[in-house]
This record gives sequence, structure tokens and C-alpha cells, in this order.
Amino acid sequence: MFSFFEQFPKIDYQHTNVDETIKMTNILKRVKIRDNIRNNVAFFDKYHVKDGETAEIIAEKLYGDAGLHWIVLMINGIVNPYYDWPQSIPELNRLVNKKYGDGNRDAVHHWEDVNGYQVPSTEVGATAVSNFEYEDSKNETYRLIQLLKPEFTDNFITEFKELITK
Repeated sequence: MFSFFEQFPKIDYQHTNVDETIKMTNILKRVKIRDNIRNNVAFFDKYHVKDGETAEIIAEKLYGDAGLHWIVLMINGIVNPYYDWPQSIPELNRLVNKKYGDGNRDAVHHWEDVNGYQVPSTEVGATAVSNFEYEDSKNETYRLIQLLKPEFTDNFITEFKELITK
């Protein structure tokens, strides 16, 4: 099994109240996917994330290893899976209640024209979009992701290991 953070370089870290340094994993190190890979559609399949699916579930189904969820996240530029990944309906409801306050789910977030552009409420044909509708629409945009085809994972992992240590 591939361990993502074991690949990261170690750095010497000295706590301000301690004289000795300790080796820490450099979690700030990043690797960029080469543009010629990212732009080559032959390496990827489009996928629609189902309600409640996680990157771990998808990696298990696709690659046979939930530990390769980082590939799903990295390919899609997801740094924070708590906010950049589609939320289930119960999670979305909690988010809307927390963000807009209980009872404001159906309050007007903004107004849109027939083309989906935000417009003033006074514009002819303007339609109200509720807080929930706005957050649900945004959440839906996270559902369409790209998945690296399984036949390319070994090469992807090898290249990742090389790049993360540079």
C-alpha cells in the first residue's frame, strides 16, 4: 500500500521553547501535474460523484485501494476535501443552516436572468435564487470530476515520488 505522506521530504524543525531540532514531514511541499498530462484527455475519464461518495470510495472502486484517494484529489486540484468536494444532502443542509442561519434557507440569495447571470431584482424576468438553491448549484459543480485511468496510476505514482523529493 502506498503511503502518501511517507513520500514527503523531512525537514529539521526547532520549536521555540526547545533547544533540539526534530525531523518533521514537510506537509507544505507540493507537486504540480505536468500540463501535457493534465491536458491530455486520453489519461482521464469524466466521473459524476454520487451523493455520499468520497474520494476514498472512488479510489477503492477504481484502483482497488482507498489509500490512493490522493490521486483523485490531486488530479482535480482539490486541496481541502471538506469544502471542495460535493457534500451529501444532509451535509449541505447543515452548511446552509450554519452559513445563513436557521430559517434562512429559502431567503433570497440573489436574482438571475434567464441565462443564469446575476441581475438586480428590478430587471424584467429576474428570478429569485434562494440560499439553498445557490449552495446546491455550487455543490453540483463539484460533482463532475476527472479520474486518472487505472492503467496510468503506476507511472503517476512513480513520477510523484520523484518530484516530491526534489
